[in-house]
Amino acid sequence: MNLSISTLILLVATGAIIGTNANTTTVPESSIYRLNSHVLPISYDIWLKPYLLATDGERRFTFDGEVNVTLYATQANTSEITLHAHLINLANISLYNDSNAEELLQTFTYSDIAYDGDTHQLTLILKDQLTLKNKFRLRLAYTGQIRDGMQGFFRANYTDHEGNEKWIGVTQSQRIDARTIFPCFDEPALKAKFSLQLSRPKNYRTVFNTELLESIPDGDDRMLDRFAATPPMSTYLVAFIVSEFEEYGSDELKIITRAEYQNKTHFAYEVAERAINAYDVYTQQPYKELGLDVMQMAGSPKFPHNGMENWGLVIYTDDVLVNEPDYTDGWSNKEYTLSVIVHETAHMWFGNSVTFAWWSYFWLNEAFARYYQYFMAHQLYPEYHLDQQFVVNQIHLIFGIDAIGSTQPMTSPEESINTPSEIGYKFSSIAYAKGAAIIRMIANLMGLDNFDNAIRAYLKE
Repeated sequence: MNLSISTLILLVATGAIIGTNANTTTVPESSIYRLNSHVLPISYDIWLKPYLLATDGERRFTFDGEVNVTLYATQANTSEITLHAHLINLANISLYNDSNAEELLQTFTYSDIAYDGDTHQLTLILKDQLTLKNKFRLRLAYTGQIRDGMQGFFRANYTDHEGNEKWIGVTQSQRIDARTIFPCFDEPALKAKFSLQLSRPKNYRTVFNTELLESIPDGDDRMLDRFAATPPMSTYLVAFIVSEFEEYGSDELKIITRAEYQNKTHFAYEVAERAINAYDVYTQQPYKELGLDVMQMAGSPKFPHNGMENWGLVIYTDDVLVNEPDYTDGWSNKEYTLSVIVHETAHMWFGNSVTFAWWSYFWLNEAFARYYQYFMAHQLYPEYHLDQQFVVNQIHLIFGIDAIGSTQPMTSPEESINTPSEIGYKFSSIAYAKGAAIIRMIANLMGLDNFDNAIRAYLKE
């Protein structure tokens, strides 16, 4: 089977994807939950000031925010801008001509604004239509809550080695919670660049998807951290942490955890280093060429998943990164660390750089990551026999789940996945285990050489 045929089979099997530079996808207008494609984002410049200290008084566990969204109209006669916002209180909204930052075009009043609480859509009625293809800057100032759950911008606490209670601010933007951190076009296909400025207490530190550019004084006992822009990416990958954590590693790979954990994360660091190198060679697209120079792995005492693949800042539960000597450094513990890190690292290529067009194709993210979680990890650490474990842990598992009436297709019709609960429906074992089993079947059918070449072509499309 030649490369072109094998690539075709793989692409037909995998469905709709969006590349790193794509932000002009035509979005179907079949449901009110989907944004129209009349206005698209180019970049977001975000400023946040969280309040985490007891001395912040009534403001504690809230944040101030401002976002400047550079955008453009894709069609003539565009008379409104619609984007997402949820659980935030808007203070003021204004529109500027981006070619002249001082040219104020409109300050939006109450009568210019419509909000749908079900769809989270914020619609701004324009006094003058947007000029086709010209760039504009939409500025929104707002406040929000540092939430108690594990979505959006939330808080977590722990007790340090001296018995002191500590609080951190951490994020989980997937599935649709970026809109609770800043107003945005919160759909996976609507990629843009993101920059962040974050004000913090002096004794705290912040990390973001990208490298820190500078820290400058920001009033009494605070500093303002300014970060580099991301490559074009989906909103659900935006991530940051505000904490008293420490980091170690190189300019290219860092681990960020509580100070007392630093000497207990060496295996996690080794796995990440080897995994990145292996994916660099395998994909023939080195991680740095995807758009970021640094990979950061951070632990959190509270997190909704084992790990989240935020581009450049993967957040894990502490137990993934930390192997306590004589307690959580046994064979099964390290196998867990190995599997999760190899899985999340795969997403830098499968999901972050190349992204599904809509949540109905979510399995494209997780099937590849779950597949490589076993087979790439097996190449790196063959002593764990993860290639053999795949049959028992994934194929046998999904045979049972897929045999009952509540099963679902891997790809659902786009028009059937709109509401938050419908999007959540796609986050199932079908996306992970069945998807990975199908990928394995394709690899076996094509032969590994053809499959690997097709994967490289898929990533370059």
